[in-house]
Amino acid sequence: VERAARKALDVLPDDVLATRNLADLLIATTRPDEAVAVALRGTERANANDAMWACLGFVRSQLADYPAAAMAFLRAIEINPVHAPHFYNLSIMLEHAGQAEDALKYAEAAARLTSIPWEKKIYSKHGDTLRAKQ
Repeated sequence: VERAARKALDVLPDDVLATRNLADLLIATTRPDEAVAVALRGTERANANDAMWACLGFVRSQLADYPAAAMAFLRAIEINPVHAPHFYNLSIMLEHAGQAEDALKYAEAAARLTSIPWEKKIYSKHGDTLRAKQ
């Protein structure tokens, strides 16, 4: 499986899905440093791709490196400031990093940005949960 994932990334070096698949596989096989390296290479190859930065955020979050994950999602937002899931994911990372007030701002922004009813419900509920903790 790893060989196939590496081959896919060799063939499609700027592909977010190929990058994410290999990074997830490396985390699952307890090789987090390699997973981070794969995700970082992805952001170097596709620096203006918000999904690649979100991939790095997910990899960092799986390693419980919430401040670094938050920075990656923040970069994704800078690139694509209307993609609500980036705001929600940043909110989650900030919450885990102990920054509940900032987390609430991003949860509220995610709820405002989305037009998808089930997303709005999830993002709003997360905001309610954060408000209740204050």
